[in-house]
Amino acid sequence: MNVLALLALAKKYTDGSIAGITGTLAGKNCTVDSITPITGGNRITFKWTADDDTVKTSTMDVMDGTDGEKGDTGQTGKGIKSVEVNSSNHVIVTYTDDSTVDAGEIHNDSCVQKSELAEVTYYIDYTNGSDSNDGTTAATALKTVDEAFNRVSVNTFLTIILCSDYTGNITNSNSLVACVKITSVDTEHPVTINGIVKISYKTYVYLTYVNVLSGITSSLTEAVYFTSCSRVLIQDVDIAVKNTYQNQKGYGIRLNTCANTYIYKNVNIHTTNDSTKTMHSSYVVYGGFICNLESNNTTSGAYRVMSLYNGAIASLRSDFVNVAQCVASEKINLGNSGAVYYLDGKLQEQSFANKVDSATEGNLASLTSSGDLADSGKKAGDFVAKAELPTLSLYIDYTNGSDTNDGTSQATALKTADEAFNRCKINTALTLVLCSDYTGNIIDTNGLIPALTLTSVDTDNPCTVYGRISVQNKAKFDANFVDVVTEITANENSISLTAVTRAYFSDINIKHINTYDDNKGNGFRLTNVSNASFIKNVFVEMDNTSTKRSNANVILDNSTCYISGTCQGSGFARVVALNNGSVLSTVQAFLDNSTSGLGKVLTNSSTSGSYYFIDGKLKVQTIPECPATTDGTFVLKATVSSGAVTYSWVAES
Repeated sequence: MNVLALLALAKKYTDGSIAGITGTLAGKNCTVDSITPITGGNRITFKWTADDDTVKTSTMDVMDGTDGEKGDTGQTGKGIKSVEVNSSNHVIVTYTDDSTVDAGEIHNDSCVQKSELAEVTYYIDYTNGSDSNDGTTAATALKTVDEAFNRVSVNTFLTIILCSDYTGNITNSNSLVACVKITSVDTEHPVTINGIVKISYKTYVYLTYVNVLSGITSSLTEAVYFTSCSRVLIQDVDIAVKNTYQNQKGYGIRLNTCANTYIYKNVNIHTTNDSTKTMHSSYVVYGGFICNLESNNTTSGAYRVMSLYNGAIASLRSDFVNVAQCVASEKINLGNSGAVYYLDGKLQEQSFANKVDSATEGNLASLTSSGDLADSGKKAGDFVAKAELPTLSLYIDYTNGSDTNDGTSQATALKTADEAFNRCKINTALTLVLCSDYTGNIIDTNGLIPALTLTSVDTDNPCTVYGRISVQNKAKFDANFVDVVTEITANENSISLTAVTRAYFSDINIKHINTYDDNKGNGFRLTNVSNASFIKNVFVEMDNTSTKRSNANVILDNSTCYISGTCQGSGFARVVALNNGSVLSTVQAFLDNSTSGLGKVLTNSSTSGSYYFIDGKLKVQTIPECPATTDGTFVLKATVSSGAVTYSWVAES
């Protein structure tokens, strides 16, 4: 499988556990640890490291064949020379006579090995196409990109192939398009998009072999704009910006809270010859995420090459920066606190909300546990082997702590989570360690915390949060060994995640109290979460003081989730509810152990495209409700095109 296909499936890979706890995961660096002789063969031990840094092993016995004599008797025969795992994750056994046997694929039969997206390709010919065509070839191309997006009715990797210059903006609000690629039919002669390209909430976006020509009509106009996309790849793209509006306005490429962007090669951003003003920046990056920009790209005609805001991280090549042209002498601008950039692996500069009076001239500042900025002893340009986030652990003791403490130990714990969040003034991977039961909501809106962990100091006696937990715009969120008791006063959730790339839950007990209204509120609500894993021992139940029944133990909205068999839900109207192209992978044990009032899994028929797997088998794909308002008999019609299934209701003749 090539890298593009792998990225396309990133959102829909729902193997047994994202952390690699329950089995070898596709993409894990599995190695052969040992080969030990046993009676009649050899035992092979495989080893890999899970995302929680624990080392996992599994074994497979390879028995001797029946042909030939045993090699250890000294007679003619053959033994095992080597055992390797190839690029397809198959075990290849090589014998001493150099013959080989494919011993099969490494996998865990209790989980989904592949939960693939439907793949659909539409050709667009703005000059000669028609939106009444099928769009499956250049000869039968559609006219507009909007029509291509509108035809997607199940979770899809959509490829758009442009056959002629396109006039109009390319924007997409269809949540069922999980991944999108935009390219030209003739890569030697890329077509021109006369408008803007604006894509949001995608697992993967690939823009290649196109030209983009955009005019600046306001202060925030950009030629290419990606928001909350997990992976973005841009290559072989020419972006021309025409600015006759106002000096230093508009951008070439704008990235807003995109988890990982790669500007690979031959991306040229410039102003047009008839521009009378410069644009603000060729690149602008918002949010605590990463933009990698290789050397063989160019830019000119902007006031600055790149502007970084709100804890953004950029990794650049000096060859690119040296040849990049701009008006200002300062090519890279750090707009406000927390932004960082690296040049050829060396930290160049870090901006802060306030100055450090005690710092030695030329030295960078560092963040102390009290939230102050101090002299780090490092200068700009000091070599950084890995562009890692600084880590900070703060202890929270609601009973005995004080927000005037330093928070670095249980004895000097803070009182509130709000104070801990406020102390992160540079990009930080924050761990909150609860030392006592906590009263109040834990809500993080600090954009300088791309990674957050919530746990208890004593994992044998987890602390209880009496309130709600809400997290948004994170690259990673991990919650474990915490209990939550939530009494809802509106349509609220015990734990809410929005726009999170990866989430892990384990050893959590939730008691949900609803005296507010029937069918309101949820245990977990995941919105635009690319990969969530309920690893083990997550229990969600209605509290016995509830007078109303809430909606679902877990509700997914445009999210992908795995739930293991050690988890359990009870007392809600439904165990799991799926909306807007969500995908659930679980095992039968989870559903068998869970109880509900109206049904265990609901795939919302009003927003088709959600589906789920049990023990690796596809169970349900939602279909639209019958729209008829008159009496009669109607039948459901399924249409298959390019591997995608769409449903419609037709009157029976």
